Amino acid sequence: MFMVAPRTAAVLTRCRINRLTHLDRVTGEPLRRYEHPHPGSLIHVDVTKFGNIPDGGGHRFVGRQQGDHNKRTTPGLARSADRNLRTGTAFLHTVIDERSRVAYAEIHADETAVTATAVPRRAITWFTARGVSVERVLSDNGSAYRSHA
Repeated sequence: MFMVAPRTAAVLTRCRINRLTHLDRVTGEPLRRYEHPHPGSLIHVDVTKFGNIPDGGGHRFVGRQQGDHNKRTTPGLARSADRNLRTGTAFLHTVIDERSRVAYAEIHADETAVTATAVPRRAITWFTARGVSVERVLSDNGSAYRSHA
């Protein structure tokens, strides 16, 4: 156990660096978090990819035979060229207000530029209906967000 003098502990607490979780592991510098003055000053847009699971569970949970049966009986699964069922991928488009942490999310079958630009438009409409006016939008440099739309 690491012990420090009471005075040192008070100074570290006052500077908000008394816990290792408050420090960057690489540099040892205090973490700097950006904060915004009010809801809507910045919203963050991102996409996460998930594999679809057939109704009743996939083969890793219920076994290969039952998993294949669940695939065949799940409506709406796409078929590949060789006629095998594909569970496919779902793309979760999220829009989060950086101040209040209120989130808006939609699930889509793709992350094309058309979808990626339509989701924030609907999210801004959703936020506006709740009295939040959006000032800025932040996204990563994902391919869907680099379109000219």
